[in-house]
Amino acid sequence: MTTGMDLRHARTFVTVAELGTVSRAAVRLHIAQPALSRQIRDLEEELDLKLFDRVGRRLVLTGEGEQLLGDCRALLNCASAIGERAQQLRRGDAGILKVAASPQFIEGTLSGFLDRHT
Repeated sequence: MTTGMDLRHARTFVTVAELGTVSRAAVRLHIAQPALSRQIRDLEEELDLKLFDRVGRRLVLTGEGEQLLGDCRALLNCASAIGERAQQLRRGDAGILKVAASPQFIEGTLSGFLDRHT
């Protein structure tokens, strides 16, 4: 089964896992509790896994949820890194410079420049 898990579901899952309650996660994510509960339920249905067990008012990760938590954190970190990279590219702080020249020109003229900027 292929999933279309989006970053919103991953962020919701990680936040609920870290805070332990839907109410606190809803406040942190600035969404209504019913919508957050629905997102968790949708994710569980999509993955065909139970991610949380209810213990009183708290949600505790199942074994499967515990295993997926690290993957979801990594996914969110990757998405954040891509966003930061895009900002660097927009500002011109990063990018690729391609230079075409003869080997003699590169060695004689550009070697000092390249040593300082690579």
